[in-house]
Amino acid sequence: MYFQSDYILRMIQMMGDFFKRLLDILDETMKKEEYERFIRKQCGLSGETADSLSADSLIDMLPDNPRLMLSELFYVRANAFELLPEERDECLYKALRLLLTVGHENLFCEMRQERLLSLYDAIYDSLTARDLAGVFSFLITAENYSKAEDVLFDALDTCAGTDANMLLACGIAAFERVNAENTDGELIRGGLPRAELAETLDELLKKREMNL
Repeated sequence: MYFQSDYILRMIQMMGDFFKRLLDILDETMKKEEYERFIRKQCGLSGETADSLSADSLIDMLPDNPRLMLSELFYVRANAFELLPEERDECLYKALRLLLTVGHENLFCEMRQERLLSLYDAIYDSLTARDLAGVFSFLITAENYSKAEDVLFDALDTCAGTDANMLLACGIAAFERVNAENTDGELIRGGLPRAELAETLDELLKKREMNL
C-alpha cells in the first residue's frame, strides 16, 4: 500500500496528540479505558486481543492501515503505561515487527526511520536475524545507506551460520542494486559515497567467501 505524505503526517500528529493525552491522565484505569476506546476505533480489535496475539498473528490478520496504527499504539503503550520490563519489551518488539511490514516505499520509510531506529536501539538483543534483515531493508528503502551499513555489520557481528549467510546475501544484493541505481550525488546524500560503497561490497564478498 502507498502511504501519501499527508496521511503519514496526519497519523504522526494524531498519535502524538493521543500520547500527550494519555500522559496527562494520572489514573491508570482511566488511561486504560481511553487506550481501549482508541485501539478499537483505529484497529478494530481490543487491547487485550492485541496483547495476547503474537506479532506474526497480528501481521497475518490485519491490513496495512491497522498494522501501522497498531505499531504506533504499541509504542504508545510501552511508553505511557506502567509495565513490567518484559511487557514493555514485547510491546516494542510488536511495534517494530508491524512497522517493518508496511515499510514498502521510500517516502514512508524516510519519514518513519527515526521511529524504527528508536525501536531497534531499545530491543536490539531481542531481534532475530530476519528482524535485523528487515531493519536493514527498511533503511535501504529510506535511502539511509550509511545507517543500513551499520545495522548490517552489527548484525553480522552477532549472527553465525545460516543466519549470517542470509544477512550476507541480503546485504550484497541490496548494495549491488544501490551501486547500480544511484548517482554519485545520491550515494553521498545517503551517507555512503561510491568509494566507500565499493569497500563495503568488497568486505561483504570476502565474508561470504569465508563462510562458504
